[in-house]
Amino acid sequence: MAEVNPKVLDMVRREMAKDPAVTNDALRKKATAIDSSVRKLSPLQFHGTYRLTASRALASGGYAKRRPATGGSGKRRATTGTRGSRKRAPDSAATGDGSADRATVRATLLELAAEVAGAESKTDMIAVLGSLDRYVDRVLAATNG
Repeated sequence: MAEVNPKVLDMVRREMAKDPAVTNDALRKKATAIDSSVRKLSPLQFHGTYRLTASRALASGGYAKRRPATGGSGKRRATTGTRGSRKRAPDSAATGDGSADRATVRATLLELAAEVAGAESKTDMIAVLGSLDRYVDRVLAATNG
């Protein structure tokens, strides 16, 4: 994972709050003035590390905590069927019993996507995918599963 510079993250959040349509290139240019190591990040890595984190923070009203990747338990869950054969799980609003916290599941999946996007090397990507059980546990907890 790329190291997150809090000053750069704060600048990106402020700029996005002023102008949500600000380009990634403009943000990277300003970020490079704050921290020259940002230059090493690809546009996709910068987006996943800073812009995505800042947009989640703006949407939720605060910063989401980034946790370091840890190894999973090694257990894999078997998947069956094809993409089209699976049925969509109903929202908590549709079921009326509040069993699934849709916002928590969505935030969990967005955090996973940000970690994947922020992976700098194949080793980092493997570490992120190795921690997949942590995300599965959070989704299951949100859906009372």
